[in-house]
Amino acid sequence: MKKMSEVNKAGALEQYETAQIKIKRLLKQIEAGLEKHDRKTSGQGGHHWGHVGDLNRIAGELEEINNLLHSKGEYAEVLTNSKTIL
Repeated sequence: MKKMSEVNKAGALEQYETAQIKIKRLLKQIEAGLEKHDRKTSGQGGHHWGHVGDLNRIAGELEEINNLLHSKGEYAEVLTNSKTIL
């Protein structure tokens, strides 16, 4: 019989892998959506500041995610042997 901690770890691994698949699917959809946004906005009389705002919002949210994944910005880790923040 498996220990409860082994069951929990197996469940966590399964959910982690499911989340990775979902994220990879979302990244492909984001890339396709970005191209669609460009085609759509360029066909409406050209790009305007609202379109710039759309993309800046998206870029900001993606930057937040990138910082989380790479321990940057507010997610930066403090070095234990130094006062330097990454």
